[in-house]
Amino acid sequence: MNSMDYEDSRSLYEKMKFDRILKSLSKVYHYKYEEIKTIKIKLFNNFSIHEEGEEENFFLIEIDPFSGKEIQKILLERTDQLMYYFTESISINELIEIIKEDFKNTTEIEFKQLEENILSLVFEEILMMGSLEIL
Repeated sequence: MNSMDYEDSRSLYEKMKFDRILKSLSKVYHYKYEEIKTIKIKLFNNFSIHEEGEEENFFLIEIDPFSGKEIQKILLERTDQLMYYFTESISINELIEIIKEDFKNTTEIEFKQLEENILSLVFEEILMMGSLEIL
């Protein structure tokens, strides 16, 4: 691509975000399944979660740290609302324990499914959106 005078048209922030996704990807593949659940994870500083409206909708908002402009605003629905817990550093195991306390009548099978949903959410946010960082 260099020999074809290819110009990378991505913004500085897009390049930075891509680099941190690659860095997170290498960390994720370094750990075993049980270890991943113990690692602290947190929203990157340029992502935030806001509650809006009478229906108490939660939105994940991404801000370009260089321009200060909002890049995207995503409505968090169903399991995605668990993103709220990642405003502070927390492990997947810690999050599951919090949820277990709130829903004591839930079966172990349902918690196993919830754990898988949380892992899926975390990997999507780390590897696709770049909104979560592994500490």
